[in-house]
Amino acid sequence: MSTFSAKQKAVAILPKPFSLLSIIGSSYIVYHVLKNPKRRRAVQYQILLGLSLADIMASISFFVGTWPIPAYVNDEQPTVYLASGTDPLCDAHGFFVQATIMTPVYNASLSLYYVMVVKMGWNETKIKKLRWWFHVLPLAIGLGTAIAGQVLKLYGNATLWCWISPASGNEQWNLYRWAFYYGILWFMALVIIIPSMIVIFVHVRKQEAAAAKWRHGQSQAQQYANSRKVAMQGISFSASFIVTWIFPTLTRLMQAINGVTYYPLVVLFAIFLPLQGFFNAGCFLRPKYLKYRKDNPHASISMLVRTCVFSGDRKLGSVLVTMFPSTKSNAEHMNSRRSSNDNGGDDLDLAGTNEQDIEHNMGEDGHERHKSIKWADGDKVEEEMKEAVPEH
Repeated sequence: MSTFSAKQKAVAILPKPFSLLSIIGSSYIVYHVLKNPKRRRAVQYQILLGLSLADIMASISFFVGTWPIPAYVNDEQPTVYLASGTDPLCDAHGFFVQATIMTPVYNASLSLYYVMVVKMGWNETKIKKLRWWFHVLPLAIGLGTAIAGQVLKLYGNATLWCWISPASGNEQWNLYRWAFYYGILWFMALVIIIPSMIVIFVHVRKQEAAAAKWRHGQSQAQQYANSRKVAMQGISFSASFIVTWIFPTLTRLMQAINGVTYYPLVVLFAIFLPLQGFFNAGCFLRPKYLKYRKDNPHASISMLVRTCVFSGDRKLGSVLVTMFPSTKSNAEHMNSRRSSNDNGGDDLDLAGTNEQDIEHNMGEDGHERHKSIKWADGDKVEEEMKEAVPEH
């Protein structure tokens, strides 16, 4: 039985818990997009749905990790920790890992959407004419390069999982890594995603300067404020992308330049790469969280986060009663109001229009006491953001 160092074991295990967080985060987005008819029809959420589904596939691939890697080479030399696969299984796994390149292409699609809305002022009707391209390009690039890698027999042991590897026997493996993955990744980052962030940021700053001159015109100032909300949402998704991919890129860059793998970079690689779905879920919840925090400045962060995460769930009242028995009377009031307005849908969903009260806060003496917390309407925030887009 072969032995592995603590470092080898760590890099094999580390991606798994963070991949699970990403799967949960992306699944949360998928659920809340699919359950809401308004979101299912909106181009922004269709792109986000595609991005989240691609990330679920990627996170599952990263979670599987070293398992599909053949345990031995030529029946005598151990490979990596937890490896227990076969060559055909590794080829299949490499296909799905390569297909994850569609995730950064979806990020680029989302960035272009926000530029069209914030900078170019396109409305939903105009954007819908291009909506298929937001999906065709990620799928074509992801599946196209994955199939090409299979045809060229590029997949093998890549240490963390199966992917384009020197173990494949192809002498040009490093070139294909950059041509099929990191070249595409950073083309999207440097040509589309980062420039889009800059364009949106500059445009919003100009709007804020203009808004200062129009303080007597409330409608104009409100439009600028709403446009800023849309812009910051776009920037947050772009930042999520950059944080996710900076360490994997540095690792591969050092390997290509120096032929050396730096262990601290590999650890950060193994932690951050699987986390994009988790970061995206935070971006998805961000507008609602900011609205709750503004309406309830004295509420604890943990309570605001719980409210954010569960406020679209019909069973939220019972969840809160379980966690905080003191909220029972208000949860009953919430359920009563829901019943009186229920038309078969979830009127506390993000498509709802209700404001509900939950009583929970901390007193000055450190003990819990009752205080009204307004339930912000998630879709109302979204509608305000859409008002920034002129109909023309």
